[in-house]
Amino acid sequence: MLGRVTADSGLVLDPAVRIFAAYLDTGRVESACPQCGTKREFRGRALRRP
Repeated sequence: MLGRVTADSGLVLDPAVRIFAAYLDTGRVESACPQCGTKREFRGRALRRP
């Protein structure tokens, strides 16, 4: 399991996840750091973390 979906935060990844790829229908996603809470906006069709 990658994580959970919440009404306010969207997809919350499990801390054990080290690699992921998200493919987006909308072409936009906001990502928040789980440790410091800093938010970043990404535009495009995919978001990947090696």
